[in-house]
Amino acid sequence: MMKGFIAVNRKKRAALMPVEDVFSFDARAGIMVVADGVTRDCKNGTAARRDLNTVLHYPRLSLARRAANLFCSGFREGLRDVLDADERIVRGAFKVGNERIEEEWRQRGVECDYLKNDFPGCVAAGAVLREDVVHWGYICDAGVAVLKPNGDLAFRTPDESPHRLDRFIWGDERLRGKTWADSETRRIIRRDYRNKPLEEYSFGVLTGEAEAAYYVRTGTRAIKPDDYVLVYTDGVSEIMFGEDKDLRGKFVDKFRERDWSGLRKLSERKVHSEGTLVYASRGQKSPMFEHARDRVIGQGRFPISKAQFPFGCLTPEEYDSSYSPPFL
Repeated sequence: MMKGFIAVNRKKRAALMPVEDVFSFDARAGIMVVADGVTRDCKNGTAARRDLNTVLHYPRLSLARRAANLFCSGFREGLRDVLDADERIVRGAFKVGNERIEEEWRQRGVECDYLKNDFPGCVAAGAVLREDVVHWGYICDAGVAVLKPNGDLAFRTPDESPHRLDRFIWGDERLRGKTWADSETRRIIRRDYRNKPLEEYSFGVLTGEAEAAYYVRTGTRAIKPDDYVLVYTDGVSEIMFGEDKDLRGKFVDKFRERDWSGLRKLSERKVHSEGTLVYASRGQKSPMFEHARDRVIGQGRFPISKAQFPFGCLTPEEYDSSYSPPFL
C-alpha cells in the first residue's frame, strides 16, 4: 500500500494561490518522493506574506512549483532501473533532481539577483523501500519517518530548517534591526547563508547549485513488514509532531484507526499553508505494493489516479508548470 496527499489551507485555495508542493511515487519500485517549492518574492518586489499584496502580486506561474516538479521527475529518473538501491544511489537521485532545476534556470538565461530573479528552488525528501530496509534522503525541513503498526514513532530524520539558525543568522551585524520585509536582508540571507558550505550557520536548498549536495542527508533504516514509512514536507510535519518531537495525539489516533481520509481532512484543517504526506507499508503477505497504482503524481489537493483526476494522471515529465489545479 502506498498513498499520498497534499493538504492546502482553505484560504489559500480561495485566493487561487499556486500550490507549490509536489509528490510522486512508484509503488512497484518502492519509490516515494515529496518536494516543497521555496516561496519566491512577489512580482512587485515585495516579500511574500499572508496579506492582500501577496494575493494580488504573487506569481501564479510558479517557478517554485516548477522546481519541485523538476526535482521529483529527476529523483525518479535517478532511480530508474536500479535494482540494488542504497543510500549512495539515493544521494545520486538527489543530484539528478538538482541538476534538472539547474538546467531549467540555465535555459531561461536569467541572471540571479537573489530577489525577484532568485534561483528557483525546493526542499525535498525521498525514500526507496526494499524487502526489510528503507534507504532515505532529505534536505532542510522535509523529512522521513518510520511508524510502528501501533502508531509509535520508531524513527524520524532531524529537522534542518533554517529557523534553527535564526539567532546566528540574525546576529549578523548587517541584519540587526532589519526584517524579512527588507529587500537587502533577503538578498544577504539568500546569497551568503544559503548553499554556502564554508559558512558555519548556512542551510541548504535545491536550487540547481552544486553546493546544495553538501546539505543532503541520507541513511538506511531497517523496517519490519508492518511498519509504515512516511515522507513529508514541513507543512504536514507541524501537524504530525509536537514540540517534544513526538507524534501528536490526533495524528496518532487517525493513524491507529487507519483512517486515511480522516488523516487528510485533519491535515487540511490544521495546515497553515500547504503540506504533503506520502505513506507506505508493504504488509506481511502481499508482494510489495501489488495493489497500488504503478505511477502517481500529486498536485493540488487531489489523491491522484486516472479515475479520480479529471485532467488525467500526470507523470512528472508530462507536468506543465503553467497548470493551476482547481481547488474545489
